[in-house]
Amino acid sequence: MNLKRLLRILVATLALVLASAASASNGTLPFSVLQANTIYIDNQSGFTEPATIAYIEISKWGRFEPVESTRKS
Repeated sequence: MNLKRLLRILVATLALVLASAASASNGTLPFSVLQANTIYIDNQSGFTEPATIAYIEISKWGRFEPVESTRKS
């Protein structure tokens, strides 16, 4: 499996998880998490491309504002 395909799968999975969390009415996540306006991505993969793609896709979605550090959230 090539790296671009893997990255697309990871971003799609992240989007699905966030979408289901946002639409959950009585999920296991606290209400404050569902009401979040900002999101911080902690990229520990050692590659910059996955985080860049995630920031771009989350920005396109418009639900969250991606931030560069935890202090801005």
